[in-house]
Amino acid sequence: MILETSAPIPKPKSTTFRITIFILAMVGIIGGTILITLLALDVFYIPYLSEFSKFLVLILSPFVPLLFPSFLGVFLKVCQHKTWPRKKVWVCITGSWVFQHLQRAVTDAMTLYGDGNVCGLRECTGKWLEWALVGVVVSCQVGGWKWDGGYVDRWIENIIKEEAAKQAKVDAEKIAKGEMPEGMDLEKANKCEGLVYQNADEEKRRLMARDEMANEESKEVLVVVDEQKI
Repeated sequence: MILETSAPIPKPKSTTFRITIFILAMVGIIGGTILITLLALDVFYIPYLSEFSKFLVLILSPFVPLLFPSFLGVFLKVCQHKTWPRKKVWVCITGSWVFQHLQRAVTDAMTLYGDGNVCGLRECTGKWLEWALVGVVVSCQVGGWKWDGGYVDRWIENIIKEEAAKQAKVDAEKIAKGEMPEGMDLEKANKCEGLVYQNADEEKRRLMARDEMANEESKEVLVVVDEQKI
């Protein structure tokens, strides 16, 4: 088996394509969110789209206080999970989710204690709920309690299993082509190569033993035939 170690292995085109799609999707989501917010606040007016933005904000406003605590909890769970090959990628992804709502959450916190006065519970119900949930999520995460019922943990484990299966398939294809998989050192590669040679030697010995048995059987048949002739 020939191992290629001199040239770096280029990233697959599919990986580059996925990264590009992810970046474009994030830019689109952030840009769309900002546009809808500005239209709903009447910063500028676009026919039909401004009315739709106000209607959309009216429907989604009861769920807005849940977004920042939920994304923050997912981000903390990913950060605290044991390391896996693409953990940094998912830390960046979940971190971007938190960043999208961080400015709004900070603004809400400043509103609660703005001008030295505390905003009342009736006037700022959503903002109080948001930061109360942030406290609950952070406390549960530090204390090791499952604030989500284990759903996020199962989601992370499924991601790890899927990525491991894909990587194992890619490594198997590279080994079959005589290439050294990315992340595998020479010692591991030599072990794999030794196993391949060992299996080949065992197969060769098995074939030789079978040929010897066949020759012995043919000799016995010839002896029996000669005795019958005599």
